[in-house]
Amino acid sequence: MQGTPDVIVTRGGAMAAVVRASDNTLRVSLQSGPGGGWGSWTNLGAPAGAATGSPRVVLSDNGLLSVFVRGADGKLYTSWQNGENSTSWHAYALVANGVAMVGDPDAIMAANGTLSAYVRDGNGHLWTSWQPAVGSAWHDWTTWAPAPAATRGC
Repeated sequence: MQGTPDVIVTRGGAMAAVVRASDNTLRVSLQSGPGGGWGSWTNLGAPAGAATGSPRVVLSDNGLLSVFVRGADGKLYTSWQNGENSTSWHAYALVANGVAMVGDPDAIMAANGTLSAYVRDGNGHLWTSWQPAVGSAWHDWTTWAPAPAATRGC
């Protein structure tokens, strides 16, 4: 395993874990139920030749898991389950028009059920993309001002 795994609780109370394997593919394991045993690792493959950095997993409004990871080309990709508790996943899709990012992404489900993704570029700018409606195509990336410098002794 490389990077930091991400774990989430599903609607049914079971957990799901996503990791980047040593071959730079993503793997997911689903718990059989709350407090139950873990299933085998499902290989989700990799976008753009290899997954880089740590993945992020988000539970969508319809109960499906979505994973986000930086590809070898430095852009953000997503994949999602074909059905709730399914071990079958969609092929990776580029999020929006592809911003070259550094570091690891973050993603959330908003109160209206849409997903939003956040990345940082090499100049320290924070970028966001979102789904205008549940399950819709991603909005083009929008940049914010440069991220604030780290401070000490706060």
